[in-house]
Amino acid sequence: MSQYGTGNNQKNFSFSNFGGLKRSNSLSHDDLFDLLEWVGIRSRWTNYVYLLLIVWDSDKRSDFRGGHKFGQEYDKVTEHLRELYTTDGATQNQFNLAMNSLEKFAKFFRNHEEDLRKPTLEYAYSQIGLTSADSYNEGALLREQLHRLSSDQRARIRHLLIRRIQSFAIFSGHVQRCALERQQLPNDNENISNETNDHSGSVAVTTTPTRISSNDHDEVTDLKNQILELQKKNKKLTELLSQSDEKVDVLQDQAARYKEEASNYQAALGNAINVRWRDDDPNNAVNMGDDIEKLVHLLGSFTKVKGSGVRIREDAASQLLASYKCKTEITDKRDAQEWIDAEEEWVSGSGFLVQEPSELALNQSYDSNYHNNLEVDIISITKDLIRLMTRFSEVRTGSDNFTPIAPIKLRQHVYAALGSRAFNDVTHPFIRHLAEKIISIMDFYRELVDEQKKQELSKEASDLILEVIHLFFFRLKAQPIVPEFQFFSAGCALDSELMEGTWENVQKSEVEICYFPVIGVNLGSKDRRVFTKARVIARPKSAFDDEGDD
Repeated sequence: MSQYGTGNNQKNFSFSNFGGLKRSNSLSHDDLFDLLEWVGIRSRWTNYVYLLLIVWDSDKRSDFRGGHKFGQEYDKVTEHLRELYTTDGATQNQFNLAMNSLEKFAKFFRNHEEDLRKPTLEYAYSQIGLTSADSYNEGALLREQLHRLSSDQRARIRHLLIRRIQSFAIFSGHVQRCALERQQLPNDNENISNETNDHSGSVAVTTTPTRISSNDHDEVTDLKNQILELQKKNKKLTELLSQSDEKVDVLQDQAARYKEEASNYQAALGNAINVRWRDDDPNNAVNMGDDIEKLVHLLGSFTKVKGSGVRIREDAASQLLASYKCKTEITDKRDAQEWIDAEEEWVSGSGFLVQEPSELALNQSYDSNYHNNLEVDIISITKDLIRLMTRFSEVRTGSDNFTPIAPIKLRQHVYAALGSRAFNDVTHPFIRHLAEKIISIMDFYRELVDEQKKQELSKEASDLILEVIHLFFFRLKAQPIVPEFQFFSAGCALDSELMEGTWENVQKSEVEICYFPVIGVNLGSKDRRVFTKARVIARPKSAFDDEGDD
C-alpha cells in the first residue's frame, strides 16, 4: 500500500523522512511536490470532489474570511458537477452521492452541525481509497500533511482540485458534442449522395447534343441578365442584413446592461428584505457561535483561583454551594479550587449579569452626563419605534415586502450597532459600578494576596463585563429570531444535546451546578437550534433517585 493509499492507477509514494515530518511545522519541498503530484494524477472526477472535502476540513475558518470564500468555492464545484451530469459525464448515482456529501459538509461548516462531519469525511476517505483519518493510518497522514501547509498553499490545492473537476466537465461536454456530430454523419452522407445522383442525372440530360435556335439564344441572354440583377439585389440584401446584425448586437448589449442593472436593483431589494447576516458579518450565526465560545474561555480564564497568590475562604464557598442546592462537600483544597472556579464564573459573568436584571435596568441608570445616557436613549426610542412600526404594518394595508419586516431590520441593525460600540469606554460609570460589585462578590469567596494581580483583575473585569453585555443584551437581539438562554438548576436531568461536561453515565447522573447557560432558538421544541451548550458539573444521582427512575 502507498503512503496515501493505492486507488486506481495511482502512483505509490514512500516518504522515508516521515519521522522528521512529525517534528516539523511545514513540509519539505520534496514532500510538497510528492503531495501535489499525488493529488494531480487522480483518474476519476469523484476523487477530486472527495479530496476537496478533506482539504476543506483541514482549513481553519479564518482561511475563508468568515465563510465567504467557502461559499464561492462550494458554488463553483456544484456548478461543475451539474455540467458533468447534464453532459452524461456522471451517472445519476455518482451525482447524487457527491452532491449529498457536499451538502452535508456545507451544513457542518456553516451551522456547526458536528454530527455531520465524521460520517461525511469517513465516506470521503473511503472514496479515494484511504481509511478513516480518526486513527493513525494513511488518512491520518494525509490530514497531518495538509495541516502543515500554509493557508495559501491549501488554497492553491483547493484551486487545483476545482480546476480538475472543471476540466472533467469541459471534456464531458466535448465528448457529448462529438457523439452528436457522429450520429448526424449518416444523415449528412445520405443527403450528399442524393444530391450527387440528382446532379448526375441533370448532367446526363444536358450532355445530349442539341441545336440552339436564335430565340433560345435571346432567352438565355435574358436569363443571364436576370441572374446578374438578382446577384446585385442579393449583395444589397446581404449588406442590409449585415447592418441589421450590427444593430442586433448593439441592442443585445443594451439588453444585457439593462438586465444587469435590473439584477442589481433586485439584489439591493433582496438585501433590504433579507434578515440574514452575510457570511463575513460578525453577527452571522456561525461567527456568533465562535464569539460565544471565546466568551466561555474568557470567563474561565478570569475566574481561575489556582496558584499561591490565591487563598480560598472555604466556609463562604461551602455556604455558596449550599445556596445552589449542591450536594458536593469540599474535602480538600483541590476540590475547593474546582468548585470556586465554577461558582465564580457564574458570579462574574453569565449568572450575575444575566440573572440580575435590576443591575442591567438601563432605563434606571440615567446619568447627569448626556453622553453617558446614549445607550439608554437609543434602547428606549428603538423599543417605541419597533412597537409603532409593528402596529403600522398591521393597520396600514399595502403590497410591499419591506414594511412587514421593517421592525425586524430595525431591531437587528440598532442592536448590532450597540453590540459593537455600546459602553466601549470602560470608564463609563455603569461599567465601573458593575466591575466593582463583581470583584467585591468574588473577594467574599477568595482572597488575592498579589496586589499586581488585583489591579490586573480590575481591568479584566471591565473588559469581561463589556463582552457579556455586548453579547447577551445586544448581539443576540440582532439575530433574525432572538435566541433564548437557559440555566439548569441542581438536580436537573442531563441532556447531552443541551449540556456539556464530564460524566460517566448520563442515566445515573444529574446536574450539580450550571455555570454557563445554553443559548439557542426554540430550545423547548424539536426544531431547536443550539448556538452553544450549557456548561455543567455533574454529580451521581442518589440511590433514592435511581430507584425512582426504575
